[in-house]
Amino acid sequence: MHNQRFFSYLSLFTFMMVILVTANNYLLMFVGWEGSQIICPKWLSQFDDSILKSMFIMYNCNQKRFFLNMPILKINISGGQGIHKSSYLFSLIPGTKRGFSTKKDISDVKYTLKYKKEYVLSLEQKEALIGIILGDGFLDRAKSNHNTRLRIEQSYPEKEKYLRSLHELFEPMTTMPPTILTRKDKRMDSTTFSLYFRTLAMPCLNDYYDLFYKEKVKIIPSNLGQLLTARGLAYWIMDDGGKSVYNQTILHTRAFKLEEVEFIQSVLYENFYLRTRLEEKKKDQWIIYIPVIQKTKLRDIVGPYMHDSMLYKI
Repeated sequence: MHNQRFFSYLSLFTFMMVILVTANNYLLMFVGWEGSQIICPKWLSQFDDSILKSMFIMYNCNQKRFFLNMPILKINISGGQGIHKSSYLFSLIPGTKRGFSTKKDISDVKYTLKYKKEYVLSLEQKEALIGIILGDGFLDRAKSNHNTRLRIEQSYPEKEKYLRSLHELFEPMTTMPPTILTRKDKRMDSTTFSLYFRTLAMPCLNDYYDLFYKEKVKIIPSNLGQLLTARGLAYWIMDDGGKSVYNQTILHTRAFKLEEVEFIQSVLYENFYLRTRLEEKKKDQWIIYIPVIQKTKLRDIVGPYMHDSMLYKI
């Protein structure tokens, strides 16, 4: 009979400990922890070993002190700073209005399938996205039945302000803060820094991947004329544009074929009446120049959408 009770208590204690170590929130952790300690006194009460009981009491008090002083909960048990004692239990339950609001709580919502499926790009995001993809923006889709994520990377610290403005624009689609990357080139004995972030894999980006990628290689879609707006052109210039020694605005199109670059030229003229010229920098690597004579027109078109730190490009 004695052994039967022992193994019953042991099984129940083990069950509570499993809840404790597998809990994914503080409420379950609390249940598992406290449940395991309710069982111990029932078994220990059958003995007169005062030392063993004292050890248990000290251990249990330390548990209480641990819970009441967990830094992440930031509970003031005395009720100071407007926090009531009853806030403790609610703080253990994720997502409750009486708990503490943190960045991670918002991020958890973004991870949900419902949030991703129902998210719709704003007009500003759609137009900016075209320019970013034409520039240095990279869309990644592991498989055809997977969703697409956007990765944006810019040199640091030169383009930090611009990248942070992009992070703010796409904040509803990402849980990642701008992060510094360090790359060391042993051959050149140099170190470069860049700042990047990526979005979550989102269904709303799938159509853009289908338009701009073929067999994982970036291409120019045949309906670019319908897609490229003044805002999109501004983001393209900010993202991967430049300025020549002769004060011309440059669009780096080295990754595209000659026929694609020529098609871009025609779109720039049809959409914005911008006359441009091509130059082959290396074999089969072409870039587009917007001459100085077109500068006033270009500023009128893209100026309202340019970030202050990128105005030097126009």
